Amino acid sequence: MNNDFSQTFQKIERGLVLTASLLILVAGGLVFRSCRRILSERGEFQGQLQALNDNLENVVELRTAELQSEVAERKRAELLMADQAEFLFNTIEALSHPFMLSMSIIIRLSSPIPQRWIRPMTYRQRAML
Repeated sequence: MNNDFSQTFQKIERGLVLTASLLILVAGGLVFRSCRRILSERGEFQGQLQALNDNLENVVELRTAELQSEVAERKRAELLMADQAEFLFNTIEALSHPFMLSMSIIIRLSSPIPQRWIRPMTYRQRAML
């Protein structure tokens, strides 16, 4: 009887070891599949991140070019305004009586304001030119 019990216990023990081994293999297979899926998704995300990074670099380059163009345009405008101010200063200095100039003459010489916004000069103002 003791021998039967021992054999039965050994069979049960082998069955349990076999079942545990199968469970470990199945769990290992599931973990392996999960790892492969995670690594695959990671590769896809890295590709998307690289594409976004490249796009961002292009956007930064375009914006930098726009800003450099705007800076150059503003520098040209500043130089033009400085030239106009110098011309106005030289013109006023060259006149014998600068206090007799009307504001409309000064505006005509220094500003790109359309002529229709400025009062027409009187006969006396024209004579002073």
